[in-house]
Amino acid sequence: MPKNDNGKTKADQYREERKARLAKSAKKTASKSEKSMKIQKMIQKTISIALVVALVSLIGWNILGFTGAVQIMTPVLTIGSEKISARDFNYY
Repeated sequence: MPKNDNGKTKADQYREERKARLAKSAKKTASKSEKSMKIQKMIQKTISIALVVALVSLIGWNILGFTGAVQIMTPVLTIGSEKISARDFNYY
């Protein structure tokens, strides 16, 4: 095989160029994967926070429903300026 000025064959030069291209593409891929991992983690945190808020709200609403706080606060009937709650209405 004929050697060039720097003492390398064409095959050696091609191998070095190919290694450089592969390294460059691997570097791009690595930076893209880091970005996608950051985005994925942010999405997971957002979804988990939303689920926790929804779960806590649901539990709180059920506690209010079981204790009767909703019935105490909800006016069923208004006569003049007096409001009658569902609890008072059901009692009498």
